[in-house]
Amino acid sequence: MSVSIRKLASHLENVCICTFVATDDADVHIVKTGIETYEKIKKQVYVIGQDVDIFVLLIALTPIYIDILMLKEDMGKVKDRFYSSKDLQNSNLVIECTHKKKSIFCVHAISGCDTTSGFYGKGKLQAVQLFNLSKYLQDIPEIFNNPKSTYTEIERAG
Repeated sequence: MSVSIRKLASHLENVCICTFVATDDADVHIVKTGIETYEKIKKQVYVIGQDVDIFVLLIALTPIYIDILMLKEDMGKVKDRFYSSKDLQNSNLVIECTHKKKSIFCVHAISGCDTTSGFYGKGKLQAVQLFNLSKYLQDIPEIFNNPKSTYTEIERAG
């Protein structure tokens, strides 16, 4: 856990703001805790992290009636920035296909999950843009997410 997360959590606890600090690779736990906390308190919830997985999980798991804010900590030249789960869900980052929220998992996996250049040497945003432009690629997540897809259909999809 970074020093800034420890300091922020300590400060928030001192002013009676409940915090949960996850360790290791706890991205799903972070997002689900944010959702559960919102459901309980019906007030703005913030999650803090540096991992692109949290963005993906916010898009895929957060119900549309909840807006969770994510603070992405600064890393080098990139300054701290807040992201809204609603804004992410409504942005061009989500492929325009039948199962928008589920498609983001497929794009994330194909583009290399936590890597920045897993998709033919391109970054995440370029991979998403490519998927948004290709009807063929937009159909792939639906095939992978369909439990009734046959092995042949999945193999043919790529």
